[in-house]
Amino acid sequence: MIDLLDSIGIAARVGIADDRFTAWVAAAHGAEGGGLREDRGVVSVPRGGSPAFLAPRPLSLLAISPEVQHMLEALGVKTLGEFAALPAPSVSRPLEADYQALARGDSGSALRPYAPDAPIREDLVVRSGGSLFGGATAVATLAERLALRLAGRGRGATRLELTVAGERGERSIPIAPPAAASSQSTLAELLAPQIDEAPGAVTRLQVVVVGEAVAGADAAGEGEAAPPIDALSAALSGVGRKLAAAQGEIDGRAAAERSLPWQLSAPPTLRGERRDAHRRTRRARRRRMVTVGQSLLFGQREG
Repeated sequence: MIDLLDSIGIAARVGIADDRFTAWVAAAHGAEGGGLREDRGVVSVPRGGSPAFLAPRPLSLLAISPEVQHMLEALGVKTLGEFAALPAPSVSRPLEADYQALARGDSGSALRPYAPDAPIREDLVVRSGGSLFGGATAVATLAERLALRLAGRGRGATRLELTVAGERGERSIPIAPPAAASSQSTLAELLAPQIDEAPGAVTRLQVVVVGEAVAGADAAGEGEAAPPIDALSAALSGVGRKLAAAQGEIDGRAAAERSLPWQLSAPPTLRGERRDAHRRTRRARRRRMVTVGQSLLFGQREG
């Protein structure tokens, strides 16, 4: 999976641990400070090693309100290990016991599929002072990333919005395929003619999937190991000329592709639509947060 993501320009890290929270910390923050090593993008916490791995990590990894975190830090509690070692809070406040369970590496191991809600969006921009050399390869890569993200959702695109920006301004082009499109070749054939017809030099492309449907309607493209060379080449034939004054064409995943002056952004879904740093354990109940810091941790004291 890491190699696949790397091939389309996305850096990734995998975390493996006994529980969900520790695995998230390993994936999001790596092995640094946890006494482990990262092996080709994989951080594996040994069985029973979650408490030791989490202990030196900062308290900010827990979704505790800022005022409570500030109070704890003022008392010298700055790491997950120090927080886990605190006396158990009032039994009337199971929510805080949940935070301590997370800090101990006891968040449960059951996983639920993550289905992102944000629309799929891909951006391609030209670096300052550059031209979009290798335009056909750029569009093919753009279509490949769209296809992979649609496949991850088990869906196809029923409506696309293509934004083309260049020396003559910016314009948005709606695209409605006759059937849900999910393969790289179909998506490239939809995008390439619109880009080819755009006036002037193109400096930025954006594609947003504004309509999705259950995958399967684009049956002709399903299960292809690679797009048909003739069909894809025909669809992209004019794009290289339109996007740049190409001095040559680049095929495949050669190292030269990474030095091209165009760049694909990280998917917004991965940057902006993240789940909370943790999920509450089954012991915790969803309760309204009290604004007073001490009562959050220890409950109301009588007398």
